Amino acid sequence: RYEIGVFNTGGLSKGRLSVLHNQLCHSVHVAVTELNEKWTAIGCESSKLEELLSLADLTTDEVEWAKVLALACTALENNLTDAITTLCDIMTDDPEGGASRIPYNRFAELYTFLAKVDGEISKEQMDRVLEWLNNESERFEGKVGPREFLHNNCPKLTTAI
Repeated sequence: RYEIGVFNTGGLSKGRLSVLHNQLCHSVHVAVTELNEKWTAIGCESSKLEELLSLADLTTDEVEWAKVLALACTALENNLTDAITTLCDIMTDDPEGGASRIPYNRFAELYTFLAKVDGEISKEQMDRVLEWLNNESERFEGKVGPREFLHNNCPKLTTAI
């Protein structure tokens, strides 16, 4: 399948990340050697994986797959909000074209991780976002997605200007 943009992103694409997620989503942790094999087998560059892992100081023999996926989404998108939208699209159990919701606890964990890697989002901003989304998640069986964090009443995922 032909995907646009894979040449300037180290071979990454939303479709390729979805394939990897389908292969690895059943494991919390994955050996870096196994991840690298699967990563390169679908046409992603090993150097891009190394770059992503070092960016977040994930330099052990095993890594959390969800965190690697979240980092890979940031490499595809221009900003954190778009990256998290892509992440939700990939991780959701909703049908194609659905709300792309994921469990609030998973969202909170990955948003906090990416915000810390970013380094420019204050704890206060993260707390405001997470408090608002936690309240919203109660309406959707403990899940949140782009419709919730893009809502006008939700604090921005990045530093408020």
